[in-house]
Amino acid sequence: MQVAELVEENRQGWNLENRGALFFPFEQECIIKMSICDHPLTDGWCWEGERDDIYSVTSAYRLLLEKDGEEEGSSSVVNDSWLWNEIWNLPVLPQIKVFFWQLCSEAIATRSNILVCVPLIGDECPRCGDCVESCFHVVRGYGWVRGVWAGLELDVLTIHGFQRVREWVEANMRVMGVRECVEFMTGCWAIWERRNKAIFEDAELRADLVVQRVRELLWEMRSSGVMCS
Repeated sequence: MQVAELVEENRQGWNLENRGALFFPFEQECIIKMSICDHPLTDGWCWEGERDDIYSVTSAYRLLLEKDGEEEGSSSVVNDSWLWNEIWNLPVLPQIKVFFWQLCSEAIATRSNILVCVPLIGDECPRCGDCVESCFHVVRGYGWVRGVWAGLELDVLTIHGFQRVREWVEANMRVMGVRECVEFMTGCWAIWERRNKAIFEDAELRADLVVQRVRELLWEMRSSGVMCS
């Protein structure tokens, strides 16, 4: 369907009588508010986030932050900026930074997230089967995960009282030094890695193996110069 099909023949207004069912009420209101050009133009795609009308990931991310700030207040954007800067500036392997950003955005492939796109599966944890597998459950709710944080000697907060993963992450990282933050991020990544191996390779969910994996990654980062000793 083209825009011209929604315009009256005399170009004096919009004609949604036959096409109105294709749009939600709020979309119809937006269409009616738009002015109609008084001379014919060829239809085309444009992106309002850039002056040249060309889409970019950067502008889309900026618009999402602005929308998030409008819904939760300006303080949310400020807090998010601190957290994102902290994540990207810490001396951690790139794949860990990317995973941690996905975790804080609650975009990792947990059962509860997959259920949104694939309603044929359940959202219960595939390992314990006792509760919903959310991002919180993966990095803090699993019973065996407590052993990981204890083995790394990190005093990680419980998830009680937090609505979003990024709030829990920020509360932890604000009281941690650089070394503890690096271990915290690496620990979350190693827990997720072990979870996937348990599901797809039938590996054991053992806290001591995750702690060992974290220490190997920390040694690798120090040896490669990513992290200072």
